[in-house]
Amino acid sequence: MKLKIKLPKNPIFLVLLILVIIALLTVLGMFLYNIIVPGPEPERPLTTWNYKGSVVGFRADLREADKVPAYPGETPIYLDTIHPLVKNVTIAFKDAGEDENAYYIVEELEIVTKMILVYRNMLAGYPGLTEDDMPGFNAIPVENYNNLPGKIQNPIIALVHPKYANETAVRNEGHVTYISGKTHEEFDLATVKFLMIVLGIELP
Repeated sequence: MKLKIKLPKNPIFLVLLILVIIALLTVLGMFLYNIIVPGPEPERPLTTWNYKGSVVGFRADLREADKVPAYPGETPIYLDTIHPLVKNVTIAFKDAGEDENAYYIVEELEIVTKMILVYRNMLAGYPGLTEDDMPGFNAIPVENYNNLPGKIQNPIIALVHPKYANETAVRNEGHVTYISGKTHEEFDLATVKFLMIVLGIELP
């Protein structure tokens, strides 16, 4: 018994049939290709960095934090914060309520622990300075963020909670560096961006 396939005599139907077969084969081919040749794995978050031989961990992805803008620029922020004249660093924050104030503590701990590493490294570069010259740290609540009395010997880091932030950025004005984020995640990113600046982290 022979199988006979009758092709339509009308050339239009024949062309349509060929196009349908080609389309089906294309879809099948793409499906099989995606199974056999998987796409590249998504890039893992970068949350650690080797700083002068010490592996430092961060609460946010360095690649994402690097996108946070810094005003008037990273170099002015660094120079205003990291220098041998600093005697004390004040971290200022505005009351955000009992539940949210605990969030400030998380940011403060990350800032202080990383900055101690930076200042210790800086002191090692000045033969006349010792551990006794290590800047101190303190945190103070403020009524608002206007006219904070930052000085060259006492730079202020103002943490602007998402409740009060109108931007996600790191901004330096008159010996005061404002770290602000419009969401908790962006606040983390802005904090890490500030730390990238003071640690001198430059991503490839």
